[in-house]
Amino acid sequence: MPPVTSSRREFISLLAVAGVPLASVGGLRAWEKWTDSEKPEFDQAWLDKLQSRKAEIALIGNSMIFHRLSTTHLEEQIAPLKTMTIAKGGWRSLAWLLGFKNLAAMCRPSPKLAIVVYRDYDFANPKLNIERRYLQEIRSMMVPGDQALLDRARDRDTGAGWKAGLEDFFVPDATVNLVRTKLTNFAYDGASVGADEETVRTHLDDVFDLDQLRPEMMDAGGAASDSVDEKNTRFTADPTANYLSRFVSASKSSGIKLIFYRVKRRPGADHQTLQSETLKNYVSDLKQWVESQGCIHLDETDDPQITLEMFRDGDHLHDAVRPAYTDLFLNRIRPHLPHAFQRKAKEEARP
Repeated sequence: MPPVTSSRREFISLLAVAGVPLASVGGLRAWEKWTDSEKPEFDQAWLDKLQSRKAEIALIGNSMIFHRLSTTHLEEQIAPLKTMTIAKGGWRSLAWLLGFKNLAAMCRPSPKLAIVVYRDYDFANPKLNIERRYLQEIRSMMVPGDQALLDRARDRDTGAGWKAGLEDFFVPDATVNLVRTKLTNFAYDGASVGADEETVRTHLDDVFDLDQLRPEMMDAGGAASDSVDEKNTRFTADPTANYLSRFVSASKSSGIKLIFYRVKRRPGADHQTLQSETLKNYVSDLKQWVESQGCIHLDETDDPQITLEMFRDGDHLHDAVRPAYTDLFLNRIRPHLPHAFQRKAKEEARP
């Protein structure tokens, strides 16, 4: 009988206590965050770093930016203009709004142009990705007065958000990560009996590399951008329903031109992306409203140059095609770029 390894002993101990200590400690941590929710810890260092860029263009979104665009290639094409990126994987409309108004718009000098990259119904449902790690990232961008935005998304005023609140209270990130690590180590322990554990890990990394998986198994968060909720598939800019009007208000108050940029979702073998009539109507109404507010709406969905072969997992692209995709992106935004004045004049214009 093989000896009981350290990670196996830890796993057995974890099962023995049935997670009670973890729940208790996690509950206390979550309670501290809960009671401190009115005092978000704004990440001033992040703002300082962005401000040091002195960029004219802000790219706001999620992995649709850093797994599709090559910002290095983009800046080479638009020099002397520079970009700042405010994006993390999984972010949706609330994080985008906070990043726009509390980071990009607070830079001095502020950008001249902000581009919010989105998919389909991302703006329709403000409840998307506002829990666990997303909640921590959201709070790092909040300033006094923003708590009401988070409360509205969680339906705190109606009590409908109690489920999300309990989830944060009893299943904080620290607990989830600890349990996941223990289970992973236990699985490797069992698989590596009679073999070197590092060899097993390396082999699994090769087998489960993204390039080896079927594309539909990794949707890059795309399913969350799809809506089957009739309420969320009807366009509205009602400030009690979503954050669209607040994007426009922040744009006008800061003097930053705002583009809502819809990316092409993963197409079929014919290189066309399937869209329901409901989705087409929603996007058409969104575009009409955006332009009525003096902002810009761009949509690459029908671009035949963005083909299936360019896609890696879900809506992400292969690294090798990102420069070519960036050129297509640039062709769309080029008419809206800030005036690229000479480098000397640009430096003199900065404080």
